[in-house]
Amino acid sequence: IPFCKTNIKSDIRRLWWVAYIMDRHVALSFNIRPQLTDQQCQYHQLPCPDTIWASSTPIERNRYSNSNAPRGAGYVVQNIDEFGLLVPLMSILGDILEYHHLRQHPTFNTNTQFLSEIRQNIEQNLQIWNKSLQPHLALFARPDPIQSYLYTTRDSSLYNSNNPALSAFPKIVVYAKHLYHCMHILLYGKMDFVSMYSDLEWQASPDFLAAGEHANRCAELAESILAIDKSLFLMYRLFGTYLLQSSFFFLILAKKLGSDADKLILKNCSINLQVLDAFVKVADIAYQRTFVGVLRRTLERIVSGEKWEGGVLIDEELMQYRWIGGYHGLWSKDRLVTSANGAESRIRRRQDSM
Repeated sequence: IPFCKTNIKSDIRRLWWVAYIMDRHVALSFNIRPQLTDQQCQYHQLPCPDTIWASSTPIERNRYSNSNAPRGAGYVVQNIDEFGLLVPLMSILGDILEYHHLRQHPTFNTNTQFLSEIRQNIEQNLQIWNKSLQPHLALFARPDPIQSYLYTTRDSSLYNSNNPALSAFPKIVVYAKHLYHCMHILLYGKMDFVSMYSDLEWQASPDFLAAGEHANRCAELAESILAIDKSLFLMYRLFGTYLLQSSFFFLILAKKLGSDADKLILKNCSINLQVLDAFVKVADIAYQRTFVGVLRRTLERIVSGEKWEGGVLIDEELMQYRWIGGYHGLWSKDRLVTSANGAESRIRRRQDSM
């Protein structure tokens, strides 16, 4: 096959960066550190854009086949596709996860200046990502197409093309912007629902307000995502963890305020519930089911007009899913014990059969 060698290299390159994205996603989902460092990736060439990869033009004839091709994860949006948008976001997520674990470290968490400098760098990197996105969005004839609800639902006609890759671009931008705002929630919050619910000092801080602003944007974007991708097909299981983390904030407010929760809180909780319901239909994950149940019960109590004081105890179902030391996020302790017992039983059966 002509040009086979170059194309195979391109496929391998894409697989590598998929592994990089999944490494960060798994680290967030299960409260562990990323296993692939950015130092390991700094000389690895980034994948060529989807439009080049899917075209009949030989890959070796473009800049992604020579020494000038972009390398390393970085923080700059290279192009409008999943790799171009998500690789730099996942690099930032890796930094946020390291920052999260440092805050829990018995030695490093006492050095407030050190932690503050790390956070400032992460904030700057998020700004770099968002700023570098804007020139790409200018190609869509608007400064930011996701601000227009109808714009994102008519993507095929805008490009006057039947190319699936082209028609999906606005959708991936909406997903990426949701992740971008979720990164701020992870940075300004604690990732752990129980800790955030119980931390009165955090709830009285500027970080709480900053997290709330981004949680509100996440809810707006989640509503758009459900409108343009009803089955949440574009990012499938990947989207669930970020949707979950961005939903924590308004559930905390709803539980804290009880029947005094205002319309914005109820609206955003309802939006998050609708999108989470759609996600559970696609990927039936235990924690999402548990969280959906808690969110639905809370909303039903408020909407029914039941008078109750806020600040109720945290639902026991949520206590087994934590993002603190000794816990593994979406993987509850009960499931860890069950898995360990199951593995031990399988080993014993094998030994008995020998």
